[in-house]
Amino acid sequence: AAARALLATPAIRARLPAPLRLRIPSGNGEELGVAIAAMWSAAGAASRPEQSEIKSMIADLRRGSFDVALTGAQDTPATESSYNTGRWRNPAFVAALDAALQLPDPQARAEAVLAAERVLMHDHAVVPLYQEVARNLVSRRVRGWVDNAADIHLSRYLALQ
Repeated sequence: AAARALLATPAIRARLPAPLRLRIPSGNGEELGVAIAAMWSAAGAASRPEQSEIKSMIADLRRGSFDVALTGAQDTPATESSYNTGRWRNPAFVAALDAALQLPDPQARAEAVLAAERVLMHDHAVVPLYQEVARNLVSRRVRGWVDNAADIHLSRYLALQ
């Protein structure tokens, strides 16, 4: 209801392109794009999912040629990252995130990262929709496999026994 009321205000209505272009990489997120478009439609904002090859889409995002885009992000957003296609920057966020990442205690670091994230969420139109999960079924014969949060497993460290 609050979204519908906000979208109905003349100031917002005048700034909204009709329809919003929702950029989606081909082969990834088509169903999610359709669901997002339906939700926006229900809130009173027409939108149209646009799919394109990922390299083309990223080039367009870096040029600022988008209304809204479905993109991935790293666990701790960085303003200097290539994921920052909106070119958002807030010195308070940078300082809070830098301080958080220096904390040795995992619980204190997680709480400080959440505090930095609140700065980002207050400033920037970021909508966290879902968290991807990696599921790896690895034979006991594989040596060198180390589970890790980044889900990076270089083949040079792997061997079959």
